Amino acid sequence: FPFDFGGMGGMGGMGMGKGAGKSRPAPPAWAIPAGTTVMVHGLEKAAEHNQKSGKIMSWDDSKSRYEVEVDSGDTTLSLKPQNITQTCSVKIVGIESKPELNGKSAQLLSFDRANWRYTVRLAERLENGKDVLGLQPSNVILPKGTRIVVANLGKEEFNGQMAQINEVDESAQRYQVACKNGKVIKIKFENVVC
Repeated sequence: FPFDFGGMGGMGGMGMGKGAGKSRPAPPAWAIPAGTTVMVHGLEKAAEHNQKSGKIMSWDDSKSRYEVEVDSGDTTLSLKPQNITQTCSVKIVGIESKPELNGKSAQLLSFDRANWRYTVRLAERLENGKDVLGLQPSNVILPKGTRIVVANLGKEEFNGQMAQINEVDESAQRYQVACKNGKVIKIKFENVVC
């Protein structure tokens, strides 16, 4: 699988925008690295920021929130992990109704928790001109190094755990993830949200 963002953890602090010169601790391995582009969604009190692109500035472990810069750096929001989605390249798999989509690359744009679907933009338009699709997590392969949240497992102790994808096993349709609690587990594609 050609995507590997494992080395992005050291990219924080490269910008010269607001907060330049401030020393921020490196985020834990399971937290999204500073500088990563995300899409904001699901905000109720600050709904005007939903569907805005932002950049991770830091992770605040004491609040369990990310500091996210939006509006070209004019606004910084303190957001829960469930209110952001990493924008990254993904591979589409397992679509039986439109098998021609399988193997195609797409850009992950956002996640709709109500419908449990990712919104992705295809690298190439379909014949009907469409290039944006809603896909279940089981139909999207996230790249190695992506930070995720574990969801819908039978073992409740892991649900809600933040983690990092260490390995992708396409044939078994599983990720190996390193969780915040220190455990490494193998889980189905459908049991993670980024």
